[in-house]
Amino acid sequence: TVVLLPLLLLFWRLLFWRLVVVDEMKFFLVLVFVLLGVSKGDVEIPATDSSLHYIGRYAFNFNNQAGFDWSGFSIKTQVCGATLVSLQIEDAYAMYYVYIDGFYSQTIHVNPNPDAAISLPDKNCHNMTITKITEAANNFNSVSLFSGIVTNAASLEAHRGFTRKVEGAKKNRKLVFVGDGMTCGYGVLSNVTDCVSPTADYGKEDVTHSYVGYISTAFDAVSQVLCYTGKGVVHNKNDPNVMSDQPMPVFWNRTMALINNIYYDFSQFSASAVYINLGTNDFATAPYPTADQFEDGYKGFIKTVKNSYPDVPIFIACGPMADSSTCSYVKQVAKDEGAAFILMDQSLLTEEDEGCDYFPNTSGSQKIADASIPVMAGVLGW
Repeated sequence: TVVLLPLLLLFWRLLFWRLVVVDEMKFFLVLVFVLLGVSKGDVEIPATDSSLHYIGRYAFNFNNQAGFDWSGFSIKTQVCGATLVSLQIEDAYAMYYVYIDGFYSQTIHVNPNPDAAISLPDKNCHNMTITKITEAANNFNSVSLFSGIVTNAASLEAHRGFTRKVEGAKKNRKLVFVGDGMTCGYGVLSNVTDCVSPTADYGKEDVTHSYVGYISTAFDAVSQVLCYTGKGVVHNKNDPNVMSDQPMPVFWNRTMALINNIYYDFSQFSASAVYINLGTNDFATAPYPTADQFEDGYKGFIKTVKNSYPDVPIFIACGPMADSSTCSYVKQVAKDEGAAFILMDQSLLTEEDEGCDYFPNTSGSQKIADASIPVMAGVLGW
């Protein structure tokens, strides 16, 4: 079985159509590929199994699949007694990183080129993490659905015998990040500003190499990320209306960005702090909101966040893609709402720090993190 399984994983692919519920709760047919990789004697661990731990927002559907779409969502487990693992994930385009024992192992692009076979070095126990690195906006109106994993362990008992939940960071530090494409890591893996096409741009997206990843690593914190390219506080980029119907604050209460009627239970993630970087898109394209419209909208959002997480420190950042006027509005909001303000002016980044469409690349994202960490450490005592 061990010898034949890689070949079976390569050829045993089932092409099918699946109904997925999206934002307007209409039904769309989304073409997805599922890599089965199941042979006689293999052990299936369903998504509901206690050995699987989830970091990020998710909900189970009627098929007991875990649905999710936010950047940075992670599945963690400890696999024992197996040398091969097959992931059962369905989605339209998302990309994932796989980490084994804390080290990068491979990138999985479920569709259009499924490659969900993971090799382990031996049958000892290994910590495995699967992290979604692309954003909901890149899911083509479909959430990702996780059914579970399949291993070539001798039995489910062998898998569970040494299995424990893997909580992530050793310290009880939990951060929530809210932002736009810069938070998602849009274009971060590129060192050129022209990435040719949206598909190429998304191929360069990686939330783990945005400032979110660097801040989380520096603090050894578990992070929940809510980000969406093009979104603003009250006005989204390229929206012909001054006040957008779906700006970023609308998504705060959602479990999944693309489903508007499954609300998040904030008790599931006891945040230590909330970090918000919004405002760039509000003034990126005309018609622009007035200062009062922007500030009132931002203050309303901060009050919503406080209602969800009372007495939790809030950091409001501005820049480095926003201009000085925008940052002056954001600074006023932070002052009025008692939040810590983090300023990163446009001089922070050089040409060498720019990726796709002038978004920060890895060096630019590191600079944003470096500007944020001292302020956060001072407030949080970390």
